[in-house]
Amino acid sequence: MKGTVKMKQITRTFITTKVTPSTVKLVNGEVELKPLTPFDVNGDITEDVAIRKAKALYGKDNQYVVTLDKTSSTYALPVDVFLAHATKIVTPEKSDTATEA
Repeated sequence: MKGTVKMKQITRTFITTKVTPSTVKLVNGEVELKPLTPFDVNGDITEDVAIRKAKALYGKDNQYVVTLDKTSSTYALPVDVFLAHATKIVTPEKSDTATEA
């Protein structure tokens, strides 16, 4: 491919965690699981975080177990397209002046 210029790309990898919660009850000496609707969380979360999110979504009165399924997806965007749509973040400049006593 002579004469073709390859554009540089900005890449970003995102991790999504699919949380599949179930309520847990002890009924007549037997453990009973009731599956609930799964939900997605952006990021790589732990079981403790997933259980806290399940309690926030489904109520704090139950006990929960969760199954986590993590997926990773990488996206790319040409630099010129990124710059055309990105918001510039202005950070304050650091002061090099020393404090005198």
